[in-house]
Amino acid sequence: MVLDAVARIEESLAAKRQPAAEPDNGFAEALAAIRTAVSEARTAATAALDGLSLEETLAPVRKGARIIREISWRWREIGADGRICDLLDSQVSAIETSCGQISSSGPERH
Repeated sequence: MVLDAVARIEESLAAKRQPAAEPDNGFAEALAAIRTAVSEARTAATAALDGLSLEETLAPVRKGARIIREISWRWREIGADGRICDLLDSQVSAIETSCGQISSSGPERH
């Protein structure tokens, strides 16, 4: 009779432990999934912000190059020396090419 009672107590304790173990296990897995998702979101947000920051940094350079090109075009229209205009155009092209390379390589290299 005592052995039966002990067996029932053991079964009862084992039954109580199993359901408790499953939610803890599920909780740990959910927590790990949440941590992974937050880490990936943080990485994506950082990359997006770095890209915006880089474009904001290059914006004045691009604007300056555009203005120099417009000046060169205007000088051509009024008959200025074509060699000076060609020199300005080549420098603007070099600036635009460099900005493009910096943008395409991404902020992590700069």
